Amino acid sequence: MAWRSEKKTGVAPALHAAFMATSYCAESEDGALQLALMVGVSDATLDALLAREGQERWAYLTAWNPGARQGSDEDNARRNRALFLDLLKAGARPILSGRGIPEQPSEWPPEASYLAVGLDVATARQLGQRYGQVAVLVGRRGGVPELLYLDAAPPQPAAPASAPARPIP
Repeated sequence: MAWRSEKKTGVAPALHAAFMATSYCAESEDGALQLALMVGVSDATLDALLAREGQERWAYLTAWNPGARQGSDEDNARRNRALFLDLLKAGARPILSGRGIPEQPSEWPPEASYLAVGLDVATARQLGQRYGQVAVLVGRRGGVPELLYLDAAPPQPAAPASAPARPIP
């Protein structure tokens, strides 16, 4: 599957460009395994992890900033903890913590994220929609990371934000 263009999804070209230029980083708890995934670029270390775990699929997700609107750190952390529990329920193992790091410095901070090994595309889509995400990163062993744009869905409710949400610059 190829990622859909911003014209089909209604995603602004600047947001699409930001997704494409982000490093989707993840690491094991002990720091021995470190990944920096990019859309469209294969990663031998990720393939080795999938082979070692006997898995074919993976997904990279966050619950931060639903709808690409910056929320408070507290609300984002609360949503991400709930996402982690949902990933466990879905059977993803291992789940590596990470951060989506923009290529260019901006007001948009890196987002805490998870690399979920063994998570299929349908479940990644469902969870991304549940947490109000514009897109998730998905892939399979021997393939390249693909940006999967999601249909609009309301984000999972969280406690009221302590600061108003801001759109992406």
